[in-house]
Amino acid sequence: MQLEERCAAFGEKFKFFVHSGSCDGENRKLYNIRIEKDHVPKEIRPYYLNYNKAVTEQECCELLKEDGSSVKYHNEEQIVLYVSNTFDVYFNFTHMTDAWKIGNLKDTKPEEMVKKIAEEDTDALNAAKTITMKALVERYGNAHSKRAFFINDYKSYLLNCFLEEAHAAVSGCDFRM
Repeated sequence: MQLEERCAAFGEKFKFFVHSGSCDGENRKLYNIRIEKDHVPKEIRPYYLNYNKAVTEQECCELLKEDGSSVKYHNEEQIVLYVSNTFDVYFNFTHMTDAWKIGNLKDTKPEEMVKKIAEEDTDALNAAKTITMKALVERYGNAHSKRAFFINDYKSYLLNCFLEEAHAAVSGCDFRM
């Protein structure tokens, strides 16, 4: 395809990357076909975004198996929110489920919404404080898997497994994938 040459013809450098993506929201459905790190061809690795920082699920489990901390999400300099087509509001941390919902622009008082945003107060963020990484790995980790992850994406994956199981227990509906 001569992409490098074609880009150079108009004064640009060819840039391309591959990324395994996070493992929450709709991407969660792809867990069973998630790429294994050693299956990434050597020719592609230079284009795999932060390939050197990707680890296998097995390595994630090893790194986190004695970790007594909890998953923490925190807004830094900017607060970025998602607003759904039904006016539900979420932090941009992960996917849009009831546990992550801050409120609804039509139904939630503005003062309450601002307070929840400032205090980072959602069911999911509060639940995250109640379970350690060690417990999440023991419960949901696959210490034999070679699937590629970035460590923070893996933490989110484990936390969302926990949240989905908790939701299923409360609602009587198992919607895990």
